[in-house]
Amino acid sequence: MTNSNTPALRFGGFEGVWTHTRLADIAQMYQPQTIASKELQQSGVPVFGANGFIGFYNAANHATDQVTISARGEKTGTPSYVSGPVWITGNSMVVNVDSSCIDKRFLYGNLSSRSLKSLVTGGAQPQLTRNVLNEYRISVPPTLEEQRAIGELFADLDALIEQHRAKHANLQQTKTALMQRMFPQDGADEPELRLDEFSGKWQPRIMRDCAEYSKGRGYSKKDIADEGTPVIHYGRLYTKYETAITSVDTFAAPQPGALISRGDEVLVPASGETAEDIAIASALLKTGVLIGGDLNVIRPRQNIDSVFLALSLSNGMAKETLVKRAQGKSVVHLRNPDIQEVEIFFPTLEEQRAIGEVFTNLDALIADEDRYIAQLTQAKAALLQRMFT
Repeated sequence: MTNSNTPALRFGGFEGVWTHTRLADIAQMYQPQTIASKELQQSGVPVFGANGFIGFYNAANHATDQVTISARGEKTGTPSYVSGPVWITGNSMVVNVDSSCIDKRFLYGNLSSRSLKSLVTGGAQPQLTRNVLNEYRISVPPTLEEQRAIGELFADLDALIEQHRAKHANLQQTKTALMQRMFPQDGADEPELRLDEFSGKWQPRIMRDCAEYSKGRGYSKKDIADEGTPVIHYGRLYTKYETAITSVDTFAAPQPGALISRGDEVLVPASGETAEDIAIASALLKTGVLIGGDLNVIRPRQNIDSVFLALSLSNGMAKETLVKRAQGKSVVHLRNPDIQEVEIFFPTLEEQRAIGEVFTNLDALIADEDRYIAQLTQAKAALLQRMFT
């Protein structure tokens, strides 16, 4: 071991220089037997490949808690830590170490703190070989105790991130299940699940009788600025906004003839890659927002709640109708006349608002989890840069 150094951030109580070492000097690397998809089973030991979990396999010589590196495929060079009894298939390289000398969690964090992409060869078929990894050098602290302290920190961070990801997934599943139960399905005139204070049949109405229609104008990606008037760009409906839009974080300079929100619009994309992608709607509840081009703009008439309408268009029978009416191949289009032919079942305005509140509250919880995950991921990335050399 040569080339001594120390990281920028260190736990108190530890001192001494870190030293560089080849991976071959601290670990044995091997690629396990490839398991064919036909060999996978419904139960047994979980099998992990280069891109994650792929199924189950009954094997006596499975591993427990392993550091792996993707050796082939689009994630080549990406390290992973796989907990519990597992079977690693041949697309991943197992980095096998003696736990009495090297802490596995420390090694995983160390490998995650640096880019291994430069070690990848193969061009169109990228791969990472054992010989190349053997010569790769990492820095190691002088004591196993410091390794374990660092490894435990990142293990706790990973566990916290996974906890929030699981909560995020559960909230999404809850939202999907409630959408199925709180809106009429398969020709019914009332939903399976009702809020306590409401009863009675929902009334069908054709969308052409329920709203005024227009199109957004102008504002491509090149018009987006760091300041100015808030603007909705159609692409953000896919990536940013949920059912109700109450704040906008993109801006532009107002153009002549711009369409400006009054705070009760429902927006539906006018084009996209697939019919399913564009058969979605969001309620724009903020006034004074520029509404960009390629957006169908619906302004509901009296006794129709914008959030409820957006939910109805994005789910169930209404969504199926929009999907069928969307036209195109490489680019799919949906026009206001297509939306006008959709039938929606409406309860009273009070029940519409109550249902809208259920889902806006769920969306807020989901957005909170998104922020927690992003913040924890950023914190982990910053610590990886400062706690390893």
